Amino acid sequence: MKKINLLILSMSFCLVQGNGLSYLGEFNFVNSTWEHHPKFAYRIIGVGAGVLNNSFTLSQYNRFSGTFLDDPAKEEILISIPRTGLWLNAGANLTGLDIFFNNFSFSMFGTGSVSTKIPKDVFDLALYGNALNRQYEVNDLAARTISYWAASLSYNLKIKRKIHLSGAIRYLGGIYLFETLESHGYLLTTPNFLVSEGKATYRLGNGGSGVGLDLILNYDFFSNLQTTLALFNLNSGINWTGNPENGYLNFALDSINWYRVQRGDFFQGNSTVISTTPFRTPLPFYIALGANYRINRILNGSLFLSQSFNESQLTTRAPMLSGIIELRGLRWLPIEVGASLGGKEGFGFGYSLGVIIKKFSGSFAIKDLGGFFLGAKGTTATFTFGYNLYPEIIHGPNALYLRGSPEQ
Repeated sequence: MKKINLLILSMSFCLVQGNGLSYLGEFNFVNSTWEHHPKFAYRIIGVGAGVLNNSFTLSQYNRFSGTFLDDPAKEEILISIPRTGLWLNAGANLTGLDIFFNNFSFSMFGTGSVSTKIPKDVFDLALYGNALNRQYEVNDLAARTISYWAASLSYNLKIKRKIHLSGAIRYLGGIYLFETLESHGYLLTTPNFLVSEGKATYRLGNGGSGVGLDLILNYDFFSNLQTTLALFNLNSGINWTGNPENGYLNFALDSINWYRVQRGDFFQGNSTVISTTPFRTPLPFYIALGANYRINRILNGSLFLSQSFNESQLTTRAPMLSGIIELRGLRWLPIEVGASLGGKEGFGFGYSLGVIIKKFSGSFAIKDLGGFFLGAKGTTATFTFGYNLYPEIIHGPNALYLRGSPEQ
C-alpha cells in the first residue's frame, strides 16, 4: 500500500494564528516520510482564500447588512466588539507548480493578506455620533498589507528504519508591504468647541527577499503509528530593500466655530514620506508536535499541537490543538472532517470532499472559524487539483489547508 504522511500534510489545517491567514503549507513532500510513497506527484493548481474577525458572526452580518439600525441593533453591535477593538484578517494564495519526485520536492506559491485592528470607540462614534463632554480615544489603530511569493526545495532523508529527517529551504520574494507602526488620536466635543488631534507612523516596502527553513523529524512507532516534531518557517523573514519608506501623518482640529471656518484655520495637517534604511519583516515561526494513526484500510486519524512564536498587535502566541479524521469508504471519494481549538480563531470546524478519477484528483474544503455555520466569525475555502495526490487511505496535500494565515 502506498502511504503519505497525513500528519504533516494536515498540520496546515487552519493554523490561523493571526498574521492574516498566510500561506505556509505548500505542497511539500519533504513531509512524505512514510517508507512507501508515490515516486512522482504533481499538483497542477491550488487556490485558497479566507476571512476572519473577532466580533461578528455570519448571522449578524446577514441581519444588519444593508438595513436600518435601531437602538437594540446598535447595542448588539457594540456588545459584540471586545474592549480591545475589532480585528479583521483576510488572505488568499495561489499555487501553480508543485512537483514531487522520489525524496525531492519543489514548490512555488504566491500569497497576500490584509489585517486591521479598529478601536471600539470608532464604532461607538459611528453608530451614536459624538456625545457632549466625552473624549473618544482612537489609539492602537493598526493595519497591515503584505504580499510575497516563495519557492521551496525539500528533501527527505531516512536515517534509520523508523526515523526520518526532512528539511526544506525556502526563498522568499517580497512584493509589497504596508504596515502601521504607531497611531494615536482623540475627539472631544463640548457645547462651545470641538477638538481632535491625531498622528500615525507607517512604513512601506516595494520589493525584498529572504530565506526560511523547515525541519521535520518523524519516528514510526509501528507500521500504522507515527509521531512528528516540526519547525516551520525557521528564521523566515523578508528584508525590504526595494525603495523602503517611512510615512508620518499628523492632524489637528481645534475649536470649530463659524468664524474659524471663514478664516480657514480650524484644521491643520501634514503628511510626509521619506526614504529609510532597509528593514526586515519576520514571518510566523511555528513548532508543531503530533501523531498520526492509521486505524484500518478506510479510516485514518491525526492529532497535533502547534505553537506560534510571533506576537504583535495583529498576531497571537496562543497554541492550537487540531484533529482530523479521514474516511475512504469509497476509494474514489475521500472525505475528511476536522476541528481545531485555540490560536487566533478560538474554534474551527472543517470538512473536505475529494474526487479521484484514475490518478487525477481534486478536492474542495471549507472551514468555519470561531463557531458553526451561521455562528462562524470567519471561513476559509480551498481547492486543489493534481496528479497522484491520493494514494491509498491518505489525502492529497492541503485538502484541509486553511492556514492561510491568511503569513503574515
